[in-house]
Amino acid sequence: MNKLFAALLAASTATPFAYADEPNPYYAGLTLSNSGQAKGISRTGEKVFDNGRVGVKAFAGYSLSPNFAIEAGYGDYGRYVLKNTGPGTSGDATIDVRMLYLAGKGTHMFTERFGVFGKLGVAHSRFDQFGIGTGDVTMTRAMWGVGLQYNITKQVALTLEVDKYGKKSMGPTRHYDLNKLEAGLKFSF
Repeated sequence: MNKLFAALLAASTATPFAYADEPNPYYAGLTLSNSGQAKGISRTGEKVFDNGRVGVKAFAGYSLSPNFAIEAGYGDYGRYVLKNTGPGTSGDATIDVRMLYLAGKGTHMFTERFGVFGKLGVAHSRFDQFGIGTGDVTMTRAMWGVGLQYNITKQVALTLEVDKYGKKSMGPTRHYDLNKLEAGLKFSF
């Protein structure tokens, strides 16, 4: 992880800051994501899963050049319920999922309106468990993402991206994959 942070810092200091003088170096946005999936094994051995709810992510960034930015974000990916997991006669495991990330973002615009981007960084996720296996589980993993951007105006863009924030085992009977397909709006200011 230290090498990743060193590489991001070196890239940002080597990038000319002339773009920061442009009118819109700051941006922020919101995305809605697919539900994701928590998986488990029931007390009788069957596989159980919950596709959860639609997630929401807020993000903000600073453009160091037309092609490179530093971005941070927070995602709340909802609550998952795994029925009858773990030992005993009955019990449900409930998992609430939240995530923070910091990433470098490279963008290539093919035209004034359409472009692609990629992200590479680190994500810290928190899984709050209730019921069987009550407690908090956290993970810090490398994250990456790729996406498309369509500029509606100079200040507003539509985005569609696939992000991989990692996966976590929460005991012998529960697993969660934090891979998201996200659609949203990006606002430059």
